[in-house]
Amino acid sequence: MLLFKHKNIKGLKFMSEYIKKQGISKFASFTKTKGKIDVFNEKQFHDYYEFYLLLNGKVDFLNEHLRTQISPYTLVIIPPNEYHQFIVLDDVANYERFVLTVDSNLLEKGTIDSAVCGKEILLLDKENRIVKNFFYLNSLLDNISNKDFATVLQSIATDVIFLVKYLPKSEQVIKKSLSPLALKLMEYISKHYAEDCSLKTLSKEFNFSVSLISHTFKKNFGISIKQFIQQKLTAQINSDLKNGEKPEQLAYKYNFANYSTFYRAYKKRFGASPSTTKKSTLNK
Repeated sequence: MLLFKHKNIKGLKFMSEYIKKQGISKFASFTKTKGKIDVFNEKQFHDYYEFYLLLNGKVDFLNEHLRTQISPYTLVIIPPNEYHQFIVLDDVANYERFVLTVDSNLLEKGTIDSAVCGKEILLLDKENRIVKNFFYLNSLLDNISNKDFATVLQSIATDVIFLVKYLPKSEQVIKKSLSPLALKLMEYISKHYAEDCSLKTLSKEFNFSVSLISHTFKKNFGISIKQFIQQKLTAQINSDLKNGEKPEQLAYKYNFANYSTFYRAYKKRFGASPSTTKKSTLNK
């Protein structure tokens, strides 16, 4: 199904201006957004690749291992199931960005991974072909049919991936200070989130108090350990479902007490049953 959305919304509580334009195809979407509402600045996990190009504004990018300020025409590449957040530091009315999202099934398995490896932050300029591709997509949003836009979007998404592949690896970015303990906690939890990562377990593992561990993680990453684990786990489960694994197997794989507990947790997070997600993926 092809979708095309164009929204102009003004006067909402958490913004001075918000304008969003979006085009979607089977394996990709493209969005131009200006302004910000709090709900659109959530701490995020998702099961697709995100190519985020900042156009205007003062913004920090935060992920599982760094926090850094980015400048206009910086391309940030976020792989599936990685926690991240864009934190707007000045007037939200100035915050403007393009976002290209790409499903891993767009290209042969492993192709996108190898193309973007080591290139999470790329400093570009207006003349860069990737930037020009984004502006070209934006120029088409209101001017061609949904079907034609979807065709162009698939082609340009592929082009962007291969352009990234042949760019040099990310330049050294200036990292803002994150607590060494917070980074160690993140590394440990990211490896063991499907196991017992309770505050009590982490306290024993790192030999710090429960309160210090809880406070340090949330202060540095803007999310509680419990929220991080729940969102990381459900995002990974969603990816596994789309990759063909059976819901019953995933309930066991991720140590749920039983399938009913798994089913309720999944439906609460995604608004659909695990079997519905699996069927919709197979029908694409």
